[in-house]
Amino acid sequence: MSDLSMKFKALTTNGLFVAIVLGILIRLLFIPFSLEIDSNFWVLVVRNIESGNGLYLMEGYYYTPVWGYILGFVAGIQNSILDIGDLSVICYDLISYYAVDQYSYTDMAASIVFLFLLKVILWVSDLILSITVYHLVKDRTGDEKKAIIAFLLVFICPHVIGSSSVIVMPDTISAMFTVVTIMLMRKDRYFLAGICYSFAVWVKFFPLAIVLVLLSYIYIKVDGEGRIALKRMALSLAGFLVASLVIFFPQIMEGTLDRSLAFFTDRIFETISYGIVSIILALVLIAFAGFVTLLVVRHMLTASGNLDDRVMEYSMVILCVCMLLFTNMQYVVTLMPFLVYCIMVVDQHYKYIWTVLAIAGVILTFMLNTNVVMLNSLVAYTGVMSTETVLAIFDFLNTGIFFGMSIVDIFCSIGTNLQKIILFCILPLFIIRRMIINNKIPRWHHER
Repeated sequence: MSDLSMKFKALTTNGLFVAIVLGILIRLLFIPFSLEIDSNFWVLVVRNIESGNGLYLMEGYYYTPVWGYILGFVAGIQNSILDIGDLSVICYDLISYYAVDQYSYTDMAASIVFLFLLKVILWVSDLILSITVYHLVKDRTGDEKKAIIAFLLVFICPHVIGSSSVIVMPDTISAMFTVVTIMLMRKDRYFLAGICYSFAVWVKFFPLAIVLVLLSYIYIKVDGEGRIALKRMALSLAGFLVASLVIFFPQIMEGTLDRSLAFFTDRIFETISYGIVSIILALVLIAFAGFVTLLVVRHMLTASGNLDDRVMEYSMVILCVCMLLFTNMQYVVTLMPFLVYCIMVVDQHYKYIWTVLAIAGVILTFMLNTNVVMLNSLVAYTGVMSTETVLAIFDFLNTGIFFGMSIVDIFCSIGTNLQKIILFCILPLFIIRRMIINNKIPRWHHER
């Protein structure tokens, strides 16, 4: 047998390699599909950048700058290396979408090549995120098999695949930097950890919820030595501030800093616009999240057991509470690496929670977030499907069949409520069960 054959055989029998190939093959199937509403916002941003107006001088981009810079990188690639042509087109025959919901449906279709460029960047983030979880589990357990399973559970997670391959949202980038932050903190690289944490927060705000857990981790790791802990916290803060200054420097110079935070401020004004009930509900949920965070941090400072396990499980608990405020399926991506770590290291029964969330993720990917608009690019750029076929599917899925509810309505409700029940009811009950099994409620963690 030749050396090349032996190397190929070794690769095909390597569990991590097989898991990577499986995840990539699944993603390749989703190249022509996307949530066209968001994909065409990214097209608009790229056009604005190409016109020399940056991210915020024209309407169209409503997120913090990090994802915008990545879109600018894509614009540079397609201008200097590729000639994609039109980044999107209008499918006039699909105008009837607007009769149902002007937000969820659009007659626009993004170029398949443009979608591929965006998705490759997000797939790289998926891969780094999964490999990081692989290393965290392997370093903790020394078990290669467990580490490979952890990699697979992240890499093929429906929420992760749906976010990067169908919705085309950068949540996976935020999750990646969050987990890399924790890995760097384990290795005492606090300045770099602060830099990564900055990128995580300024892509999506969810990682900010676990800041007290991370600070507690630094304090406990030095056995309460205040001077050393303060020095490490200062290094982390310095890294965070330096990276934040670099991220927002163009907006500071441009005078558009306020618009770069519009994603956050707009959500506040939107909540206020819904009236007093919406405001009260938001305040109650925020207060509840704050209470849980303080309770978890207090417990982290007093409980026994492996510190690395605690920071992962307690972060997961706090993120679960945050997900109650925002139910979009792509937001759960930030939670998933923590849940997978807990399955492989803390308690294997967490696998049931992952399984139910995965079912909800599959339902929401195909019903809530895309429906038939995911077929627009196929109609516009290939001959695989006709507009007549797509409109027939559209009518079938959106016609009321049960008390006025359509198939889309029913499955949306199932998927969304599955997520809420798991995050709000099952997970807390599961943790209480584990605390009782440990004999004493305060002793949540114990050495295994």
